Order: sequence, then C-alpha cells, then structure tokens
Amino acid sequence: MSSIAHTADEVELGPPIPTAKFAIWLFLATEVMFFGAFIGAYIVLRSGAGAWPDPHWELAPGLGTIVDPIIGTLNTVVLLGSSVTVVLAHAAALRQQMSRARAFIGLTILLGLAFLVVKYFEYSHKIHLGIYPGGPAGMGSTHPIHGHENLTYADLTAPDAAGNPRLTPSSLNLFASCYFTLTGFHALHMVGGILVWAWLFLKKLTPANERHIEYTGLYWHFVDIVWIFLFPLFYLLPTRS
Repeated sequence: MSSIAHTADEVELGPPIPTAKFAIWLFLATEVMFFGAFIGAYIVLRSGAGAWPDPHWELAPGLGTIVDPIIGTLNTVVLLGSSVTVVLAHAAALRQQMSRARAFIGLTILLGLAFLVVKYFEYSHKIHLGIYPGGPAGMGSTHPIHGHENLTYADLTAPDAAGNPRLTPSSLNLFASCYFTLTGFHALHMVGGILVWAWLFLKKLTPANERHIEYTGLYWHFVDIVWIFLFPLFYLLPTRS
C-alpha cells in the first residue's frame, strides 16, 4: 500500500518544460497566427492588384524608390546581428559570466534601437512623399510635393519612360496601408522587446536570471523571423509582369 502511494506521489502532471517557458511558446504561437493572418492578407491583396510598387522602380528623378532594398538589407543585417548577441548573452549567462551577459544585452539594445532609427527615416521619407494610408499620393491629389514644386503627387502614379505599369492612387494607398500596418506592428514588438532587455540590463543580473535571458531571447528571435518574412515581401519581391 505504501509502495502504491509512493509511486503516485512521483507522478508529475503538466508539460515536461518549465511553466514560464511553456507560456512563452503559447504566446509565440498566438503571435504566429497574428502575423500570419496579416501576411496572408497582404499576399492576397498584392496578387489581386493590377499594379504594385516595385522595389526597383524610381518614383521620379531625385526621389528614389518607394521602398529601398539597400535600407531593407541593412536593417536585416542589424536584426540578424542582434540575434547573435542574444545567443552570446545567453551563453555567457549559462557560464555565469553575468557581466559579459550584460554587455551583450547592451549590444542587443543598441542594435534594436538602430533598426528603429532606420525605420523612422524610412517612414519620414514616405510621409514626406504623401505615401501613407489615406495620404495625398494614395488619394490622387495633385498638390506639389514639398521641395519639388514642379512635381505633383499625380506624377508619382504615372508610368515612366521605361514603361513601368501604371501605379494608380488606389494601389499606392493599398500598398501604404499594408506596409505601415505590418512594419508598424513589427516595430511595436521591437519596442516591447527592447524594454524587456533594458529591464534586464539595468537590474543586478544573477545566475538565476539565465532563464529570463533565454525566454526574452525566444521572443526576440521570433520578432527577427517575422522581419525575415517581411523583408522579401516588401523590398525584394518583384511585381507580376
């Protein structure tokens, strides 16, 4: 009888991983569905559009392209670098080298902030051109663009001499809505991750914080993976001919 009771006491219920880690994975599963729905909607809208901004089209002389693949590549490299520093921070924590772990957390924060700064300039450029949801370029406005008095928003939607398909105001507005929604949500997730990293950086790290670094790292890697999907969709994928 005592043997049966002893065996029953040893039975462990629940997932074979720490509860906090299991909760993180559940949270990330909901995030996969969240971003998956938006990315799926973007692909459907883009596939059904008559014309779509191509990363290699120049808006007009001196204005560059609607999206800049070079800037997108730069931000991708920055995020991949931040994933490396996260791995190094966790490895240092496992070896109980907490000062080294803090240094790599600091580098992760700096790389995350660098990504957001580049994104800020990207957003500013598009807003300057009137390319944002409901913006002048997407509503067919013909007002002059600041700094280019001889160029109107209507000129941005016309085919150029190379024979690019016509970008209608509606297609620009649809593109802007998708771009700002997806990259905006991604940027907000970046901000959330940076805040958690900042909390870890400022507190007195002990070997017990190794799990905090690991779990925050899982979230950070997920945010980086989301960008790996957004980068080709917005910056590299050419339009249908």
